[in-house]
Amino acid sequence: MGARTVLAAILFFSCLAAAATIGSCQNLTARGETYALSGEIFWNGAYGGCLNISADGITLDCQGHWINGTDETYTYGVYNGGFDGVTVRNCKIARFDHSIYWYMGADNGVIEENTLTMNDNGGIVLEFNCTNNTVSGNTLSDNGVGISLLHNCKGNVIAGNTARDIGDSCVYVGSFSSNNLITGQQCTNAYFGVYLDGQSDNNTVLGNSIEGGQSGIMLHSASSNNEVRDNTVSGAERGIYLLYEADNNQISNNVVAQSSWFDVSLDSSTAGNTGANTCQTLEDEGSNAVTCAGAAVPAITPTPTGGMPEGAQTTQTGTATCCVPGFILFLLSLAAFSNSGHSAI
Repeated sequence: MGARTVLAAILFFSCLAAAATIGSCQNLTARGETYALSGEIFWNGAYGGCLNISADGITLDCQGHWINGTDETYTYGVYNGGFDGVTVRNCKIARFDHSIYWYMGADNGVIEENTLTMNDNGGIVLEFNCTNNTVSGNTLSDNGVGISLLHNCKGNVIAGNTARDIGDSCVYVGSFSSNNLITGQQCTNAYFGVYLDGQSDNNTVLGNSIEGGQSGIMLHSASSNNEVRDNTVSGAERGIYLLYEADNNQISNNVVAQSSWFDVSLDSSTAGNTGANTCQTLEDEGSNAVTCAGAAVPAITPTPTGGMPEGAQTTQTGTATCCVPGFILFLLSLAAFSNSGHSAI
């Protein structure tokens, strides 16, 4: 049997392997298993999670079905208590305290293409040492916070999400969370667009579109050495706002318009921030070299849902990426080797 025949047979039977179908709230315990939600489900408990990730390598595909809560505190639509390589996609989640919650070192996972609405506290939360995850293509509305990275979460990619009508921040990065990439967000009508807080350093805020709110982009509480560039902010009170010793950040090539107070504002405790921007009003009470120039500023042009700006990298240094399983790549290489005239193994 030739290598191509063997490859075709393996791919065929791999496609026949069906996901495990689930139709109720439960613990997902099989390592490496794919679970498919078969229909709308409801969580009636006063505490805990509806679907609980309990092993590494699990994929949950809700196939567009709803997971519904009852607005109780400390409830979660999908809960991952520290398992790695987990993917959650195509879920619609409403009326929990948090819709998707990853905790205590949940690393190298993917949260993508979910619709999260009317969750009291947060849409997506990564908390305590969650690293190298990708959160992309999600739609969030009417949540307390859109996406949060808390307590030393590093190397995560937050890319191409859409958020509107958010009570606090579209993206909040806090408590020593560093080396994260926030890019291609479309944020409308949130109190803060992107908020870096609590000594969150060396993050990149790139190519986001933010409209309305108190501050489009805020750097706070000694959040330093961050790069904020190529963002568009329109109609906020303060477009870009640095305060409480947010020092040595690069603020460059941002387009800020129609701010009711200042397009760019730096308070008296800030120092060492630099960069040239297209904007009209600048308040600098500190020791900085941020500039604001330009007359007519173009209207905001939203990034399409799931899109990212030109030049954005979808991974940070050390971020694990995987699009095709390594075993399949090996088989494809084997077939190509055989077709080149060499004998198969």
